[in-house]
Amino acid sequence: MLEDKTVYLEKDISNTDKYGRLLRYVWLEIPESNSGQEINSKMFNAMLLSNGFGQQSTFPPNVKYVDTFTNYEREARSAKKAYGRLIVMELLMEILDIRNIEYKK
Repeated sequence: MLEDKTVYLEKDISNTDKYGRLLRYVWLEIPESNSGQEINSKMFNAMLLSNGFGQQSTFPPNVKYVDTFTNYEREARSAKKAYGRLIVMELLMEILDIRNIEYKK
């Protein structure tokens, strides 16, 4: 999904979490206003959450988008966006060049 694309990384407060992992928000386009609509349409982290692909992990003091991410995750759960698993399976099949394998929808 991000292959051969330019992304923009936004730092919150800390460079890393307590485990030494780099913490960044990933933007597909440079944000202009950080409005809810812009976050939803341009931030990759938000897209993953709102489509049911994951769950947020908060590492204070890095909490700039915690409320937004909480809402996206809650909405995805209530909408039962389990289709994320199907998309992941399709991506794996594409990456591994697997054809003619049936999987349960």
